[in-house]
Amino acid sequence: HIPADTPQLQILRELQSLFSRMQSVMDLGSSGSVDPDGLFEALRAYDGRCAFSMEDAGEFLLRLLDVLEPALEAVGLPDVLAECLGGTTVSQTIPVCNHKPAAREEQELVFDVPVSDGSTLPELLEKHIAGGYELEGDECFECDSCKKRVRAKRTAGMHALADTVVLSFKRFEY
Repeated sequence: HIPADTPQLQILRELQSLFSRMQSVMDLGSSGSVDPDGLFEALRAYDGRCAFSMEDAGEFLLRLLDVLEPALEAVGLPDVLAECLGGTTVSQTIPVCNHKPAAREEQELVFDVPVSDGSTLPELLEKHIAGGYELEGDECFECDSCKKRVRAKRTAGMHALADTVVLSFKRFEY
């Protein structure tokens, strides 16, 4: 049982209740529905935003994960989201001067994947991971060896994945 002392913990409790009710429906083998209003009300009490505001599924998920991380930490489960979702990405910047590339590892709960017309999921992932992009002009890379700004290629790859990977497909560019 999770105490309802804070708004974040109330959201965690409502989410636990929602999953419990969903499991009960599945155990009965019925095709019944489960009302998420308790979770939506807890989210509204937390940040004042309506659950039906103009946000897509990815935005809602990120909002929920931002609330869940401190709540899970408060109940002694700080790493549960990282263990269950996402994985580790490695971003690498390779300078044209052929000096040592710069690399950075980051824990990701959700992977953003840009969508192109007519591409399959394997094609999208290949473009996103292997394609990379050039850093030029104002975006040039500061090479530690040369001590100057040089053109470079930035690449990203999925290094380690959890059992569940969440992909957020980005259909629009702003």
